Parts: sequence; structure tokens; C-alpha cells
Amino acid sequence: YTPFENVHSGILLIKPIENNHETIIVYAFNLINIKNHLIYSSYYSDLNGLESITRTKANNDLIISEFVKKN
Repeated sequence: YTPFENVHSGILLIKPIENNHETIIVYAFNLINIKNHLIYSSYYSDLNGLESITRTKANNDLIISEFVKKN
């Protein structure tokens, strides 16, 4: 998805430990084009129900909005 101009973000669910089905991470990643430089960032949290996906996306968007404002 594209939360801001020149920012492309995505949300993934990942299992960081092989064969461990109890630990799942919500992973938000971003590609940001600032002054013709490509910057990668990410934000993650533990999956604790569907609301954690929404919360991770909202927190990621807040962090990226502040980053874009400063640059």
C-alpha cells in the first residue's frame, strides 16, 4: 500500500523460528524515496489477534509520517 507520496509499504506475517507455530510476527516494511535516495525501514510486533495487525500498521504509518515530515 502507499500511505504517503513516495512511500510504498507492506505488511507480512512471518514465523521467525522454524517449526515454532506459536510465535508469529507482524512485519511492516517501507521503501521511501527521499531526494532520489531509496531508504528501507521496517517495524514489527508480536501477533496477538487481528487487532495487532491494525495496530502495527497504524504505528508504522505514524513513524513514517514523522520521518517524511523531517525530510
